[in-house]
Amino acid sequence: MGFGAVNEYVTVFEIGNPNWPLRLLGLLPLAAGVMLFPRRSPLAIALLIVGWSATLTGGGVLLSEWLALDAYRHGRYDIVEGVV
Repeated sequence: MGFGAVNEYVTVFEIGNPNWPLRLLGLLPLAAGVMLFPRRSPLAIALLIVGWSATLTGGGVLLSEWLALDAYRHGRYDIVEGVV
């Protein structure tokens, strides 16, 4: 079978429970930065920046996963079939 001879295939998309603890891992450096911030150390500022960025990114990914799962549960999706 060569590259162009694909006769059977299955595409599977997994929608399950979002892995929220991993997505919100950025809260740890954020909390550490908040606790160290009264000292105004460079480490505290770096922790705040990294923690805030990671929390926003993880929260956005988590939100999109929850929205996809909600759309699936309520039947708001399309099935598209055909040759690519």
